[in-house]
Amino acid sequence: MKKVVFALAALGVSVGATSLATSPAMAQDLPSETIEVAGYNLASEEGYTAVAGQIRRAAGRVCGNVNLRNLSEAPGWFACRDIAVEDGMDQLADAARAGNVTITASH
Repeated sequence: MKKVVFALAALGVSVGATSLATSPAMAQDLPSETIEVAGYNLASEEGYTAVAGQIRRAAGRVCGNVNLRNLSEAPGWFACRDIAVEDGMDQLADAARAGNVTITASH
């Protein structure tokens, strides 16, 4: 069964130029979402595009919401989402070539 898993760090108010690496133990406690890709033909444009859209939506969900009363959190949310999407797309490319993948983007 092919699947894509997101695990992302919860963000503080400031992200800055902090390290994006996280230990495997920390990654287990991060918000995550699994996307089953077994039913998609990743070799077709339609299948690949459908899963890519799910990756973008899942990245937004696992990163949480921006507090509109504290917009200083917005850059951290965008960074979280962008890293998750980038990692997810890298993993999707791997899945299209090789099979199963696990996606982890954290900061």
